[in-house]
Amino acid sequence: MRAFDVWSGLAFVLGVCLPSWLPRLWPGSVLMAIGAASVLLLVAYWRLARLAFFGLGLVWASIVGGQALTERIAPSLVKQELAVSGRVLGLPRVDLLPVRFEMQPDAASAARLGSRGRLRLSWYQTAPRLLPGQRFVGSVRLRLPQGVQNPGGFDFERYAFEQRFAATGYVRSGRVFESGQLTFLAQVDRLRLKLSQRIADQVADATLVALLQALAVGDQRGLQGPEWAILRNTGTGHLIAISGMHVGLVAGFGALCFGLWYRLFPRLALRLPRLLLAAVGALLAAAAYALLAGWSLPVQRTLVMIAVVLLARLQQRNASMPQSLAVAAVVVLLIDPLAVLNASFWLSFLGVAGLLWCLPGKATELVVAPSLRQRAQTLLSGFGRAQLAMSIGLLPVVIAFFGQSSLVGPLANLLAVPWITFVVIPLLLIALLLGSASVALGSGLLQLAAGLLHPLWSVLASMADWPGAAIHFPEPDGVAVVLATIGALWLFMPRGVPARALALPLFLPLLWPLLTPIDEGDARISMIDVGQGLSVLVQTRRHTLLFDAGAGSARGFDFGEAVVVPSLVALGVRQLDRLVLSNLDNDHAGGRGAVLAAWPDAAVQIGIDADPAPRCLAGERWQWDGVAFEFLHPPIYFPDIGNDSSCVLRVQSNRGAALLTGDISALIEARLLRDQAPLLRADLVFVPHHGSRSASSLAFVQATGARLAWISAGRDNRYGHPDAEVVARWQAAGARVVNSADSGFVAVSLGDLNAVGQRRLQHPHYWQ
Repeated sequence: MRAFDVWSGLAFVLGVCLPSWLPRLWPGSVLMAIGAASVLLLVAYWRLARLAFFGLGLVWASIVGGQALTERIAPSLVKQELAVSGRVLGLPRVDLLPVRFEMQPDAASAARLGSRGRLRLSWYQTAPRLLPGQRFVGSVRLRLPQGVQNPGGFDFERYAFEQRFAATGYVRSGRVFESGQLTFLAQVDRLRLKLSQRIADQVADATLVALLQALAVGDQRGLQGPEWAILRNTGTGHLIAISGMHVGLVAGFGALCFGLWYRLFPRLALRLPRLLLAAVGALLAAAAYALLAGWSLPVQRTLVMIAVVLLARLQQRNASMPQSLAVAAVVVLLIDPLAVLNASFWLSFLGVAGLLWCLPGKATELVVAPSLRQRAQTLLSGFGRAQLAMSIGLLPVVIAFFGQSSLVGPLANLLAVPWITFVVIPLLLIALLLGSASVALGSGLLQLAAGLLHPLWSVLASMADWPGAAIHFPEPDGVAVVLATIGALWLFMPRGVPARALALPLFLPLLWPLLTPIDEGDARISMIDVGQGLSVLVQTRRHTLLFDAGAGSARGFDFGEAVVVPSLVALGVRQLDRLVLSNLDNDHAGGRGAVLAAWPDAAVQIGIDADPAPRCLAGERWQWDGVAFEFLHPPIYFPDIGNDSSCVLRVQSNRGAALLTGDISALIEARLLRDQAPLLRADLVFVPHHGSRSASSLAFVQATGARLAWISAGRDNRYGHPDAEVVARWQAAGARVVNSADSGFVAVSLGDLNAVGQRRLQHPHYWQ
């Protein structure tokens, strides 16, 4: 049988990826047939071994994915009050309300839930002090892991599935207490918490505390929005997340320490090979640091990569680094095939592969350089080339997962990587290690580590504010990502390969939005999925209006920042001409701060008198690119009476009309029917107040003559929106009802109302 090679590993990885692109998993009989055929090919017809590895990867990922689906709670338990008990996992987030923590149900609770998976819970009341390993007993309400679905932004459903969450929910009542012997991982988490608190006690600056906690023990709870923005805009977020670089550094330190035993005990060489002892030291040190960093999946993958490379060396196999990397990828996916859903898997392996591709000879040059100066020059040039290669080579993956890249990233990493890796982290770990023996010595070293980190952080903060530091990209399709990846490989071909400059045009599709241009006189209407809120994008050929901005939250999640702005960027919006806030309720206007921070020149109008923003007034009209806009409500001098003061906007193109209604009730509907009935006629209507029974009177529904009735509501929301009778009323009138809770992001051109794009239907995944 042919030896395992890089292409076999790549085939296995692609096979593992295939199920993640399917709307549903293939039947068991089909998987059994594919598995049997793959084994037969592998054993009897080795020329097709790569095809066999592809099939085996597909079958394995499907089996594990199907098993992960069974770990979710039954839909019948959603929104019910349930008694559960279990162990607190990891480091609970207790600095803000709600307190957030993960819990592993005990056997009795798992039996009631029909799932052994973890629960992700929020505690909105004043919670007791939560510690890793404590026992929780209480009453909770759960729902299936769910999130909003939009172009750009974070896909929580994919994340929750990859992390094996059985459900999310909140605590109605509960208590925690110490009970029994702590598990090994709980003891490690208690140690992490203790070390994290030691850093907080001995370093004054809150930002430096948060950074040092993240670097030392993987505790990112203290990092806030401004810190994450600096890390994103400078492309240095990988340094704060405990990465392969950090674990590799500790592994190298462990190998060095164990290797020094030969100098202290020369006779040891007679019993143990030096390479074996160094490998054991590297693996033990890396494993210890992985535990200290929280034993996260990315850290576990790094540990597997190190183990595979060391094993190949110990067996004295003549395996190349690319082959070792391929073996490591296969081993990682055998342990957890759902790792392909996480960006860190691709960044880790493609990053190393890119370095091996474009820097194959630097190690040799470093060894044969005749002088220390030439070695230093070789090292610096190799490091600079490596940073450039990483920035450009990983660009397609970074854009596909995060939608932005940093122009200052190569320079920022050129400064930050060696400083963090070789100065701050070693000093920080030594400080924590010695702090148990000498508080004064440990404190002094911690202060020194903080002092050395401070100037670097100041430089990064300054670079993050440079014009154009971060570039946001429209959402790419798979073809654009593949072309850009080919371009990156071509660009870093060895010298002498002709026409390398022709690789640059392959990056251009990343800059183009997927949506087709809008014709003169037409308008595209998009309902952004913001859960129980509203945000509607209206685009003409050269202008853009945003009607409401989704909810904001003092509890750390802002739909404007996390959903609306990324969605507009992914749709290729460069300029926002007007922001209309139908009312100032949080679910409509809470996200306005983030929107205006991204587009500060946007004109703002609000449904009530709120200086300095002007009010939207009935009768106000304007025209953009052949499309007419008109406010129908509220009239001048109309009082501020909450939802019924909402702006009502009519958009009239040359082929259709849309009516945006905010949160008006049947009372305002009757007023509009009395005063402006002809203007209520519209092809697309946004159902008032998320489908509440307080609106959508029969007369109003019939007066619109709508072909499409769109509802923006959160799945399983506590208000019961949309009301079933309201939905039936719109359907009986001939309208096609679309609910964002079921469809996610929805878009249509008024010139082609039959082509309604629904995110969940166009991008289906078997875990949704």
